[in-house]
This record gives sequence, C-alpha cells and structure tokens, in this order.
Amino acid sequence: MGTTILEDKIQEECRHFCSTLRLLVGQPVELRDRLETSVSNIIVSMAVGKRFEYGDPKFGRLQALAERINVTFYKLYIVNCFPVLRFLPGFWKMYNELMNLTAELYNYIREHIGQHGNTAPDEIRDFIDAFNKTKQGFLPDMTLTYLIADLFSAGTETSSLTLCWGFLYLTAYPDVQEKIQAELDRVVGRDRPPAFSDRVNLPYTEATIMEIQRIATIIPLLPHRTSDDTTLLGYDIPAGTNVFVNLWDLHMDPSRWPDPHRFDPARFLGENGRLLAHDAFMPFSTGYRRCWGEQMGKMELFLFLANTLQQFTLKLPEGAEPDFHGISTAFIYPRPFSLIVTNRE
Repeated sequence: MGTTILEDKIQEECRHFCSTLRLLVGQPVELRDRLETSVSNIIVSMAVGKRFEYGDPKFGRLQALAERINVTFYKLYIVNCFPVLRFLPGFWKMYNELMNLTAELYNYIREHIGQHGNTAPDEIRDFIDAFNKTKQGFLPDMTLTYLIADLFSAGTETSSLTLCWGFLYLTAYPDVQEKIQAELDRVVGRDRPPAFSDRVNLPYTEATIMEIQRIATIIPLLPHRTSDDTTLLGYDIPAGTNVFVNLWDLHMDPSRWPDPHRFDPARFLGENGRLLAHDAFMPFSTGYRRCWGEQMGKMELFLFLANTLQQFTLKLPEGAEPDFHGISTAFIYPRPFSLIVTNRE
C-alpha cells in the first residue's frame, strides 16, 4: 500500500484524537487509552478498511485481546525454546490461555476478511486488497489472517506507548515543547495540519522523537533465533541458537550516550542544526528482521506529536511530579499519569 493512503488514514485518526482533546481542555486526563485506541484504529483501518468509534465494546475487546496476547507471549517465551514446558504446571494454563486468546483474535480477523467484499481490479483500499492482488495463489489461506494479527498485536502497543512516554517527557521539559511549537509555527504555521513531508524541515521535532525512542526503549529485549552458523565478536554461534538483542543496554550505554538518563534532543543534532545519524540508535531493530512496520511507526509518531503540539500545550497538574520509572511486562509502560491540555493562543 502506498504512503499516501497510509498518511491519509493516520491524519484522519489524528483529527479524531485532537477533537477528543479539545473536549477535555483544562481537565486532568490520562492519554494512554486514547492513544491506544487511535493507533489501533489506524491498523484496523489499514487492514480491513474500517475504523471504530471510541468506546465501541467490540473494538475494546479486540484491543484487550492484543494486549493480553503480548503479555502472555513474552511470559511464555521460554516455551518457544523448550516446547515440552507447556505440559508442566505453571505453564500449561498460561499456554492454553494464549492459544484461546489467539484463536479468538484469528476468528475476529477472519470474520472481517469474510465481510470485506470484492474490490475493483485497479483499486486498493486496504491491506486485504493489497494482499489479494499480490499473493498469486501460492500462499496458504491463513497467511492473511496471521499477517493482520501480527500487525495489530505488534503495532498497537509500540506506537501508543512511545507517544505516551513522549507526552510525559514533554510535560516535564516544557522548554523542549516550546521549541517544537516554535519550529512548527515557523515551518508549518497554524492554517493546515503538519504533513509527513514537513519532517525534513523540522529537525528539532524529529530529534525529539528520536530521543523519546532512545530514552523510553519500550521493548528492552528482542528475541531472535539464528538461522545459520555465524560468528560474532569472536564467538561461534550455531544455527538455531536463541539470541536476544538488548536494545535497552544499547540505548543507555554511557560510552555512546553521555549522561544517558538525561532527556536531550540535541544529541541528534549537529552544530548546523541538522539531524545526525547514530549507529547505536536502533528503535526498530536492525538487519533483515527489523520491524516491518517501521514506516508506519515513524509516520504515526511524527504526525500525532506534531498535530497535538501544533494545537495544544501539555502540562502536569499543579503539584504533580513526573515519574519516569516504568512498569515492565512485555513492554515498559509508564506509570499511570494525568496531564492538562490547554489550547494554544
């Protein structure tokens, strides 16, 4: 699917998100659930061509399924390494729960695939259309269901949690927020929403998003398995070895990032104010198995943050202190917090 279709769907959800914020101006509000709903809606819209209204109970169940599947999967990762463990007390109940949750998610997706209907040969409305026009009959029938399930399960929490952490840091660092807003006013103005193409002219905004991804590494360990015998730093690693990419250690290494616990977007800017590449920055992993939703993730983070700060200023309630100690499950969640949304004058 083209980036134009993707951006249109993200922009549509940004409008809905900002509309809900406008109704809550001046009130303490928790954004995590709203961000999760918005990002989920983007994925559902991309996948099956339909978005849900906020508060829809069926959509809420779909979100709950994805979150529980992620948490249970990571708790059971050792069963991937040693499958016999699924028969032992302490594992079998959780394993059966994961299988039941996954089956429910698959049934939900298959239901929507069945209701999708036919599309004109020259039209691509969503992921289903794109898949049907390219599979050429050589992929199993369940492949589309698996792809959509992976996209939904992996893509919802990653973007919504990164944004949630980002808004927390921006309330704690109002000077950073003000610099982003000044850059947006100068480059985009207030008469139109920011477009993804604007980001090349918004280096400070981009640097801030990168710093959010670095300091709030929401998936600290990425599990993989070697497909071939290989050598790394002088160590022989046989094929079939379970390995983990420690992104947290990479992003918080003081030898690569001076004072790594300090939030500082300037790390990613050169003396001329242009963005700097950094070989220790890998929020989407690296290599052949890097996140296949990277383009969508980058677009979501930029458009949500830029659209929100173009229209609103975020701050903590009077007397509240930011808490940057996360809760670790499958992902690293920020502890529940509220913020105050005000209209920009």
